[in-house]
Amino acid sequence: MNSRLRLLLQLGAAWILIGSANHRILASGSTYQRPPRVVTAEDAAKSADKEKRALGQRLYNGRLQLNAMEDASVQKPRLEALQAMLPASVAKKKDLPALAGKLTPEQLEALEAYVNRRHARK
Repeated sequence: MNSRLRLLLQLGAAWILIGSANHRILASGSTYQRPPRVVTAEDAAKSADKEKRALGQRLYNGRLQLNAMEDASVQKPRLEALQAMLPASVAKKKDLPALAGKLTPEQLEALEAYVNRRHARK
């Protein structure tokens, strides 16, 4: 009787261990984890473009403090070209050449990228 009880206890313990180990495998909705995605140079470039356009959008909407002291005569023709790209209804509200001399070269490039994307000629 004692050996029979011991055998039942061992089988019960084994059943509990096996059941708990398989619980995750047999559970509803269990899935394998996807391996991490490798960031490619193309992904990094897209991220940089996205950040540049976001900076350009903040400049376009006037949400960024402008503290740069650059040469306005260099920036003004580029800003006038951007102003000419704007639709007439938007050009009435925006005065991009007024930003001449207040933008860093990076900010000017970002503003150009945003305007080129936002108001692209079709």
